[in-house]
Amino acid sequence: MQDCKVPEFYRGFGEFYRKNWEEATRELDRAYELDSTLYTQIGKVLGDSIAHKNSGGLEILRRIEKTIQQREVGDPEGTYKIAQAYAVLGDNESALRVLRYTIENGFFSYPYFMTDPSPG
Repeated sequence: MQDCKVPEFYRGFGEFYRKNWEEATRELDRAYELDSTLYTQIGKVLGDSIAHKNSGGLEILRRIEKTIQQREVGDPEGTYKIAQAYAVLGDNESALRVLRYTIENGFFSYPYFMTDPSPG
């Protein structure tokens, strides 16, 4: 997965963790408007989840997951963000599938998994 160069994404992600929903939505939507990379697409999904637009978010995640498979993207820590987003949207089966991919491809930070503040 490519690095995100849009600071709004990181601010929005931080506000999402803090459960400051209004600010998170504003920053994540802005990041997506500026640059619709894989990370900002995940941010858009998280922002949409706040507004309970889960079906659209699931569609975006499936598209991202397909892109990763086609391009054979090798950033398992980045792919973990997809698993988080699936969990936030309540699609536990997909979250576990992507988490398995994440671990099998080298990201298995047990302390992070155990303390992950993602709502979901």
